[in-house]
Parts: sequence; C-alpha cells; structure tokens
Amino acid sequence: MQRLNPTIRTHLGLSVFVALLGVLTAMAMSLLPASGNTLPRPSDVEVEVVSTGMKVTWEEPDTSNATLPGQLLSYKIERQEGLTGEWESFIDDTKSSASTSLIDTTGGTSGRFHAGRAYFYRVSAIYDDGNDGTRTSGPSHHGVRVAPSYPMPTDLDRDDTTNGTELEWVPPDLSSPSLDGIPSLSGYELTVNGSSGSTHTIASTASTYTHSSGDFKDDYEIIAIYDKFESREARFAQGTPPPVPAPTNLSGSAKSQGLEVTWDEPDTSDIDLDIDIVGYEILRRRAKPAYETIESNTDSTSTTYLDNLTEANGFFIAGQGYTYQVRAIYEDDERYEYRSDPSDSGTVWVPNYLKPDNFSSDVSGGDIELEWDAPTISWNANRHGLTGYRLTITTPGNTTTTVSFGTGTTSYTYDPDETGIHVFQIAAIYFIFSSGFDSAPVAVGSQ
Repeated sequence: MQRLNPTIRTHLGLSVFVALLGVLTAMAMSLLPASGNTLPRPSDVEVEVVSTGMKVTWEEPDTSNATLPGQLLSYKIERQEGLTGEWESFIDDTKSSASTSLIDTTGGTSGRFHAGRAYFYRVSAIYDDGNDGTRTSGPSHHGVRVAPSYPMPTDLDRDDTTNGTELEWVPPDLSSPSLDGIPSLSGYELTVNGSSGSTHTIASTASTYTHSSGDFKDDYEIIAIYDKFESREARFAQGTPPPVPAPTNLSGSAKSQGLEVTWDEPDTSDIDLDIDIVGYEILRRRAKPAYETIESNTDSTSTTYLDNLTEANGFFIAGQGYTYQVRAIYEDDERYEYRSDPSDSGTVWVPNYLKPDNFSSDVSGGDIELEWDAPTISWNANRHGLTGYRLTITTPGNTTTTVSFGTGTTSYTYDPDETGIHVFQIAAIYFIFSSGFDSAPVAVGSQ
C-alpha cells in the first residue's frame, strides 16, 4: 500500500479541519435568534377599493427555511398618504396571525379618502421572541391604490346679499352605470377660505347653503362625501365687490415734460363701505379700440398725472391725440382693494412741434450731403425747447438706420454703399416730443 507524502497528509488534515469548523459555525449561527431585518416578511400586498374603505390583503411570511425566535403572532400595518407623505403605523398589532386582510376605514388624515390621492400600504410580521415579548420583521414591499374620483357638485353659483352669501349647486349625477355599487351620497363639506376659515357639514338632500357671516371676499370649496370617500373640491370663486364711485371731470393738456391729465376725486358720501382712496389707475389709448393701463396704481391721492411714458419709438409725435380714463383705487381696513369703473374719457393733443426748415440733399464725390435749418420757435412755456434732431436712413435694401444729433448740428455727410434710392427723413426733437418729418429721396448710381 502506497503511503501519502507527509506534506500532503498535513494539507489534507488542515482542509478537513477547516471544513468541519465551517459546519460547526453554521450550526451555531442557526441556533441564534434572527434579527428583525432577517425575519421572514409578508409578501404580495394588494389594495382594492370596497364600499367601506380600502381593503388590504397579503400573503403570510414563508417560514419554511427560517429559524424563528418564536411563532408568528400577528401583523403591523403602515400607511403612506400621497406621494410625499410619511409612513405611519395606523395598526400597531392586528392581534391575529390567522387573518391576512383588513379594511382601512380610518380614511387618512382627513377621516376620508380623497379622490385622486394614492394610498400606500405595507405589512410587517410580529413574532413571539420566546421571552414574553415580541420581535417585528422588516416591512413588506408596498401595495397602492388611488382613491376613486367620485362625482363633484356642479353648476356652482353664489349671490352676496345683506343676509350673507347664498350658495347654490347641482348635486352630483350618480346615474352612470359605472357608479353602481359606490357608497351613497351622504352629504357635503363646505370650507370657507376667508376671515373665518370655518368648515360646515351639509345634509345630502341640500343643494343650497347660506353663509350668514359671509361676504364677497370669501371663497368656498365644497366636496361631496360618500361615506369614507370624498370627491375633489369644487370652488366658489370670490364674489364681485360692490361698486365704488369713479373719478369725474377728466381733462388734460400738453406740458413741456409730457401730457398732463387732471380729474376730480370721487364723491364717497353716499357709500356704506369703510374705505379710503389710496391711488388711481391710468388708462390710455391712441388710434386703437382698447385702452392700455400705463399706470396700475399711482399710490397717491393726487388728482393730477403727468404722462411721460412714450410709445415704442420713444416720442410723442406732433399732432397725435391720446385719450385717457382713470379708475379710483380704494382699500379697507383689511387692505382689500376695490377699483372703480373708468371715468369718462378725455383727449390730450400733442402740440404741433415744428420740423427743421429747408431740408436738402446733394450728391458730391460719391457722398450724400444733407443740410437743414433749425426751426424758428416762438411759443409759450408749455412746450419744450429744441433738444436735437433725429435722422432716419432707409437704404435700397430696406435697411433702416437712425442717427441722432444735438441742436448745434445742421448737416450730415452719408457715404452710401448701395446703388439705388436712399430715403432720408429728419425730425426735430423736443425732449420726449417729436415733430413730423421732412423726407428727401436721393438716387445713387445707375438706375
């Protein structure tokens, strides 16, 4: 019989020892109680909507290959409301390991399941720890269900009266076959989003409600209630503020710094509201059917406004008319804002500011020489003095360039780089006012 090499015998003995040590270690580990994270967990959590709430079902843990500290006693159920909610334990202990389902009738944070909101559930197993206590596994994977969008009230209407705010709506239509089997309509919940912030419960047979302390500033949300479920919110918008007096006797005139409008402040002696004027809204139009707001709130009780907000070209053009209206802005003690209807209109005409005199052109050595004389001005202080000139050049390729000059310049040399008709237009500038323009077309090169 052949003997093994001593070195081989040594390695073989060491391998057997290591293997035996591994077996003994595994046996010892299997005798230790499992931690909460390694205890078998429930699985296959499913959620469905039933008439009384959310039904949660799950599969009991698979304990066939696990060493348990003790027997399975019961379950812990957690719920998360909405995508951003936090997990909360709403049943700490079901008190029974036999049942693997329950119906959540608590309805979330509001006491009802809100239409369109997702509700997540997960389940943990509770085991006897063998020492008069319990140990809980980690949670299962979650199941989820979105609460149904049951019908809302429709055709919401409001009327603000001296007796409060009268609300009216059409009850939800439950005639659709798809709604068979849902809980019956049990009522409404009305929330006041205003100074009171109150909530009112209304019987299911109602389709009207009077909020005796309400006024036009309040807006309301109403939901339909179906036992443990609720519809989405339908909203009554804020009411229409009572009318308030508008300014009167609007008139205007051109000044050296702009177009000035004045008016008389509204007569508030016959209104019952405790309000004060805090400013005015200024509206303007020129050759357009619609007014534009050029000042949303003057933040002043002054009844004079100087308009120096020129149009896109940067000037008021001589001879143009601008029509104005003014609204009064009021506030009450709660800083709520009231705006009057617009006042009667008034038109202000831009004075006929003078153009440059003797505008001429001459082609010399390939350049175009332009000359003009300063306008002869003799007018009153309500017109601004001359501040310069504005020359617009349009090339044969329809490229437009604008050049500005001070009052001391009355000539300009232009070096064309295109052949064809160049059009020169010059206007005199008076601060934010512009005269009309004189035009000089000049032909360059062959035609």
